Amino acid sequence: MVPRYIRAADKTCCSLALLTLLLFWTLLPLKQAYANYAVTLDSGYGLEDTKLWRLNFSLGNEKRYPTGNGWYWIRNWEGNLSYWYLQKNIRGEKRLLEAGITPNFRLAREQQWSWGWRPYLEGGLGIHLLSRIHIGTRNLGSAFQFGTHAGLGVRFGSNEQYDLAWRIEHLSNAGLREPNPGINFTMVRVGYRW
Repeated sequence: MVPRYIRAADKTCCSLALLTLLLFWTLLPLKQAYANYAVTLDSGYGLEDTKLWRLNFSLGNEKRYPTGNGWYWIRNWEGNLSYWYLQKNIRGEKRLLEAGITPNFRLAREQQWSWGWRPYLEGGLGIHLLSRIHIGTRNLGSAFQFGTHAGLGVRFGSNEQYDLAWRIEHLSNAGLREPNPGINFTMVRVGYRW
């Protein structure tokens, strides 16, 4: 017999996954507006030994907004599904799922480096839904969270189809509910763009 709270959490997790997939399904007809797609996998570490694995799906275009000094801006939409878990044996919830969507802005170099890599800086502010409001002893206050991130990376390959990056991310409910301790993650990501 499965306890009621586990069944409720599993329903929430399935709902978050379905919501994210439906959102991207509705955006797929925008093929003309969005010239490329990307998938990335993140591995991260946060407070209280919280680890995460994240699968990201991105829709973007190659419309460049020049800055006039050898760099240009591009933007994309990024949706994600994440699995958080605790490494340590801490009392409280050991895992949760997260789904989010974020508009992302990237500042990239016009010229590739001599070995074919194109560096970039990026940032974004999005919304996230959690399957639970606790991870370990940390009470995040609400299932609805805002997420901000900043990172740096490189695109490389014959068509710049590969991506390697480092990111920092902060999630919190922005004071909409108490408590609002937030949580920070440091992540490494690898990706493929087509």
